[in-house]
Parts: sequence; C-alpha cells; structure tokens
Amino acid sequence: MPVLGLESFPTGWHSLAMKPSLRITIIPLLAAALSFGVVASSQAQTVILQEGESWQRGDVRVWCGPPPSSVRPIVITECQFWDDFDNACLFERRIHRVGGQECVEECQHWDDFSNTCNFETRCDYHADQHVFVHTRCEQFDDFARTCQRERARVLR
Repeated sequence: MPVLGLESFPTGWHSLAMKPSLRITIIPLLAAALSFGVVASSQAQTVILQEGESWQRGDVRVWCGPPPSSVRPIVITECQFWDDFDNACLFERRIHRVGGQECVEECQHWDDFSNTCNFETRCDYHADQHVFVHTRCEQFDDFARTCQRERARVLR
C-alpha cells in the first residue's frame, strides 16, 4: 500500500518514507500545508456600515452606533486682556459649551507688570456623565507666582 501518494516518486523513496524519522518530519509538514490551505481559502470580509445599520452572520450581529465620545464641546474664544497700545489681545478666554452647559477657561491670576497669565482655570468635559469639571486655583502664591492648591468642582 502506498504511503502518502509516494508511488509517483522515483525508486528508493518508498523505503525512505517508511523510516520513522522521516515520517516524523513529513507528517507535521503535511499538516502545516493542509492547514495553510484551509486558512488561505478563508478570506477576511470587510463590511462597511453607516450609523444605524446592522449586519449579521450566524449568531454574530454587529450594529453601528455613534461613538461614545462623539459629543464634544463647542469652544468659543474671546479676548480677556487687551493691550490698547499694541492693539492686540494678550490673553483669550475659552468658553466651552455643550447643550445648555457652559464652562469658562480664563486667566485667574494675571500679572499686569509682565502681561502674562500665572494661572489658567481648566475645563474638562466628561461625555459619559454629561458634565464639566472646572478647576480653579484655591490658594495662589503671589511671590512664587504659582498655584499652591487647586480645587475642582463638577458643573451641572
């Protein structure tokens, strides 16, 4: 009985194929070749969905919805500190708006001598909870011109 279709090989291959060491080498190679053939024959499928559409294959269903963080604040800037001599804005405040909520990032500690902002308030929007977190400086060191303690609060 021929082993692995070796009857088509030249004389002498039958005896080599029967050796256990060669069989140990050929069987894994044959298995790898067969599995590669199976993997190569199954191709990936690309499905493009629009928001609100769904796709199903067997027990797997996929639907396309808006990303969780798709709500982003609209940011509007306006001049907070204006230089009349140079006719230029020295610092702009940023107003963040989502729906009816608003949070303002502005210079809380302005240095008139150097025309610089030593501390800016911050607004962070948390889309999952639909709230802004507003951070201000609670204790400012005028000599070192740094904020010693910040305070954050949730704006609703």
